[in-house]
Amino acid sequence: MGGVLGAIVSLAQTAAKIGEDAEVKSKGDVDVEATGDITAVTVAGGVAGGKNVGFGASIGANVLANKTLAEIGDNAKVTAKNNPNVAADADEVAVTAVVAGGLSEKIAVSGAFSTNVIVGETVAEVGQGAQINTDDNYSGTARNVAITAHDDTVVAGIAGGGAGGGKAGIGAALDTTVLVKTVKATIEDDADGLNVATVNADRNVKIDASAKETLVSVSMGFAFGGNAGVGGAVSIVVDKNDVQAGIGKSALSAPVEIALADGERGGRGDVVVLAAGQAADGRPPGRCAGRTGRCRDSHASGRPAARPAGSV
Repeated sequence: MGGVLGAIVSLAQTAAKIGEDAEVKSKGDVDVEATGDITAVTVAGGVAGGKNVGFGASIGANVLANKTLAEIGDNAKVTAKNNPNVAADADEVAVTAVVAGGLSEKIAVSGAFSTNVIVGETVAEVGQGAQINTDDNYSGTARNVAITAHDDTVVAGIAGGGAGGGKAGIGAALDTTVLVKTVKATIEDDADGLNVATVNADRNVKIDASAKETLVSVSMGFAFGGNAGVGGAVSIVVDKNDVQAGIGKSALSAPVEIALADGERGGRGDVVVLAAGQAADGRPPGRCAGRTGRCRDSHASGRPAARPAGSV
């Protein structure tokens, strides 16, 4: 009898913050950036042989539950002569390779089990009541504001089980991947409408959330026996993502006409809300207001839609 267990567990939290009620002024840029990267590789192999019975089993598992947060807190005052940026970026790579084998003159059994579980949260946000670029003493002429959250995930799981017995052989393999991610880029909503955020830009305001996944699952089961051989393999993938880009009850100021659609521009600046991935909600919450133009929102479908000023 042979058995092997390999496992990696990660519960990391990465945060970059400007705290509540803080005041920051810069003659250059203000960058609030949080980056969380992890690579987890688990390899396990177990082989057993016996005269009467041979049993080999291997289990390999990666469990990643990480959070990446970039935040300007509630009621903070942040002014940059150049560009304020809030960015959360997460990258996860999880690989499992598991093999098991059993040999016997009579009965051989093997089982290989591989699993990758990733629960991620990547958030870039401007809190309730925050004031961005509201100090005229630090005013500029070409300021952009960017609030971005991105999460890229690569998962590869390989499981193989083989068994050979003089009378009977049973080989089984199972690979599972469970991926649950939340990716949000938001100017936070205000429940009672009395403490809304204000964001001013000379050119562009961009709120962008995106998620990307590459998933590979391979399982193989082999068996042979003098009287009977049974081989089985199963691969299971569960992928559930929540990708949101939104503006709450905030006063957005971009003193130019807002772009209507790709290639259609009537001024120097845009107010753009982008969500790329599997969005649980078909449209961002709240509203978007520009002084002289319209707002553009691109949802999970990637198709832009023009809407009147004051709506998303």
